[in-house]
Amino acid sequence: MASSKKKILWLTHEANLSGANIAMLEYANALKDEYDFHFIQPHQGNMVEVIQKQNFGSAIIYQYAWAVSADLPIVKNKIKVFVRSLIAICKTCILIFKEKPSTVFTNTQVPFIASIAAYIMCKPHVWWLHEFGEEDFGFTIGFGKKQKAYAWMQKSKLFIANSKAILNKFQALMPVANIKCIYQPVTVKHFEVIEKKTAPYLMFGQLIKNKGHLEVLSALAKVDNRFNKELLHIIGPSEDAKYVETLQNFIFENGLTSNVKIKTGFFIKEEILPQYNFLIVASKAEAFGRVIIEANKMGLKVIVNNSGGAPELVNETNGILYNTEMDLIKIFNGNCTFNNSENKLAYDENEEIIKLKKYLLEINA
Repeated sequence: MASSKKKILWLTHEANLSGANIAMLEYANALKDEYDFHFIQPHQGNMVEVIQKQNFGSAIIYQYAWAVSADLPIVKNKIKVFVRSLIAICKTCILIFKEKPSTVFTNTQVPFIASIAAYIMCKPHVWWLHEFGEEDFGFTIGFGKKQKAYAWMQKSKLFIANSKAILNKFQALMPVANIKCIYQPVTVKHFEVIEKKTAPYLMFGQLIKNKGHLEVLSALAKVDNRFNKELLHIIGPSEDAKYVETLQNFIFENGLTSNVKIKTGFFIKEEILPQYNFLIVASKAEAFGRVIIEANKMGLKVIVNNSGGAPELVNETNGILYNTEMDLIKIFNGNCTFNNSENKLAYDENEEIIKLKKYLLEINA
């Protein structure tokens, strides 16, 4: 029996389970009572299995990210890029004809294929803005021709920004774009409350340069009375062995060996976060900061760099903001007081989904 629900065709920016893709799946689950979903991956990856386990439709249409950065491979053969993109557009148009979605989504600002296919097939298109781009990941969209890229993007019906900081940046770049801010739902599975903590402070997530680890270590090195206590654990996946080596060298050279431990790899957040009292988010350009919400839901207070979109998630009950290294030193020395009350999120997840449903109805009216 055919479903009576409207369908959304959603292009992912990569085929592995990244933060933006986790957010995408959480939105899909929040909307699945009213919408069916069919996802497009740009290459092979573990997202295929994850999507199939949740009984969503799935397809692989090979395509390039329309962006350039130090971390993205440069494709020098422009003819190859053009041909691959043309094939991907045609295949996406065919998929739109077959699946008959009411709306087409693109996850992040990197892939452009779905927006072009939606335009050709006269379907409303929505961009999901999960990152600043240049400030946090160092990439420029549109193969470096960002002004032309932004001009094209404004043909879409709707943009969803995951923070007001993201909304403000892109509204300035695309004045006629219809951009709305929606704070995303964040799912936390069952976890055990741990009374005896492993260490007071945790930095959890990817070990990459823009996450501020060195700044936090520099502050910790200036703290009085560290003794031999374990104070900070840095835990998360890393594909940059040189960066991890830089952190380890700093720890050794500044006498922090007994105070700081680094563990690399993939870890289950519900097993790790409850072992600590405080989560530190030191990024200068965090678009949203889902780990802040995860930590708050598991009882941790947060210590957040007052920059980017992350401060929007902090209130008087759930954490504290800092601006300078001296602020961090004061926190580590115990000179800042945290609210002992129960954490309250800075937004209501259900209300955000209600707003999202309203915006989707408006562009399909």
